[in-house]
Amino acid sequence: MTYLLVLLPVFIVGIVFLAVANLHAGILFGASVPVEFPSSHAGRRILREYRARGVVMMAVFMLMDAIALQRGHADLAIFALPAQVLLWAALYSIAVRRTRPFAIQPPLVRTASLDRDHSLKPMVLGCVAALLPLLAATLYLHLHWASIPEIFPVHWGADGQANGWTQRTVTGVYMPIWIGVAVIGFVLVIGISVRYARGGEGLRRLTRTVLILVSALLSFTFTWVALLPLLHRNGPTAPFAAVGVSLVGAGIVFWAIVQQIRLRNSGEPYDGTPDNCWYAGMFYYNPADPSIFVPKRLGVGHTLNFAHPISWMGLAVLLLPIGFLLLHRHAR
Repeated sequence: MTYLLVLLPVFIVGIVFLAVANLHAGILFGASVPVEFPSSHAGRRILREYRARGVVMMAVFMLMDAIALQRGHADLAIFALPAQVLLWAALYSIAVRRTRPFAIQPPLVRTASLDRDHSLKPMVLGCVAALLPLLAATLYLHLHWASIPEIFPVHWGADGQANGWTQRTVTGVYMPIWIGVAVIGFVLVIGISVRYARGGEGLRRLTRTVLILVSALLSFTFTWVALLPLLHRNGPTAPFAAVGVSLVGAGIVFWAIVQQIRLRNSGEPYDGTPDNCWYAGMFYYNPADPSIFVPKRLGVGHTLNFAHPISWMGLAVLLLPIGFLLLHRHAR
């Protein structure tokens, strides 16, 4: 189970980066190109070399992680995952630079619809439903407060052994629920805001559907974590839950990629944003664009226009409770 817990994220991250290279019509590695360019000799060569290098890198990381696990360095193997993400981003940036010479000037047009947006109701209901397990967990913990151990584990290593503990306090017990409510609330705000985002209604609907699925997964994760002290779950069960959450999360990502490919094949090419406002093909910064959300060029759904202060305020609202949780755990 430890091998699966460590190697599975490496495999998932690799597959995602391999798949997102050509998800959008008229866009290849973050650059606006002729729609037929990915099928041309130059386009196929850029894609082939990016994927070949990525597969080799993924195999090397999996081998290194397996060796680290074999020698008893499970935590070292887990910390290698961020390094893998950074290297994937570097490979993507290299492919962006190789693609830019073939870029064209796309039509910078914005599509809009005067039809009433009826898709907000499922978004609101989905997030409200995701909050119910957290509220039920709060009540359950309150009613069984005396059964919670005075000290209980809150973090486990890759070997399944507890290596972080906290005490039975209001903060120690209810913090996962508070974080879960805050994150799901943030997801709801994003889902509502997407109604004003660029892109067709199909893309906005896909973004909201993914957000609903993510909120359900977050609800399960934070509810399970909150009930750990009362359920007397210890180290060996934590890897099973982590693998399960990873598999469900991967399933959501792969489903979204398939849906994005369908939208690519049926929608209009180009996204109406200028190439010079995309940095490394991933981050959009355009002070002249009033849109807060624009279609992603790397991945599925929408991303932020980082030229807007609202974007940074939203990120701060999301990261603040998570940072508080990390500081609280570190203080313990």
